[in-house]
Amino acid sequence: MSLRKLGGYVALPALGLVAYFLGLRYFSEAAQGVLHTEQGGLEKGTSVLFALTACAAAGLYVRTRGVVADRYRLVYALYAALALFVALEEESWGQKLFHWNSPDWFVASNAKGETNLHNMFDNELSDQMRAAASLGFPFVCIVLPLVMTLRHGPYAKDHWAYYLLPDDELIMLACLSVLVTMLNKVPAVKHMARWHSHLGELKELVWSIMAFCHVLILRQRLLARHPALATPIEPVAAVLIELQTERPIRKAA
Repeated sequence: MSLRKLGGYVALPALGLVAYFLGLRYFSEAAQGVLHTEQGGLEKGTSVLFALTACAAAGLYVRTRGVVADRYRLVYALYAALALFVALEEESWGQKLFHWNSPDWFVASNAKGETNLHNMFDNELSDQMRAAASLGFPFVCIVLPLVMTLRHGPYAKDHWAYYLLPDDELIMLACLSVLVTMLNKVPAVKHMARWHSHLGELKELVWSIMAFCHVLILRQRLLARHPALATPIEPVAAVLIELQTERPIRKAA
């Protein structure tokens, strides 16, 4: 791993986690409230990053047509759909942005009275999604890359791992997500903030960062092999560049 990647994928996440717990120790309750509410930084950061992941994965699906095998492009499309679903669920499909009242059925069946699915029926879907993410992210970001590298060395350009897996970039983030899961079971740590679900929300934010970075890693890898996949300059920008390079018009005598 290059020095730049060590800084971005290893040092920065570790420092971020340390800074978070220092903030819990020394920040006022008002300052912590910026992060620890349903409209706070942890929740909003998660929904924004999953939305960006959906856009990036959808772009990867569209731009790799005819370049990458359709079976891999299908994974990109599913990744985009799942990320978009999570982003919309985090915002209760717009309710947290536009503040509409939930229909009576949602009020009666939703643990938070919100217009979403993951809090329905005593958070059953939320628990299942969290369990899948708790296992899935470490498996995809730690276990599979290490197994594939140890068995086959660097990913071959005709191997499925080349199109779907990160290398070792996301190992630290995946380890931090596991660490946060363990800390969430320690009462003294869990109750460091008045919002007792703060570590669960922090873990979701880490997952969203991993998902976004995963897509960016795949995109960068494919761009290195297929430079034509780079997004072309928008027509408006091209016109502006052309206008800037034209000679100034002479004034009439």
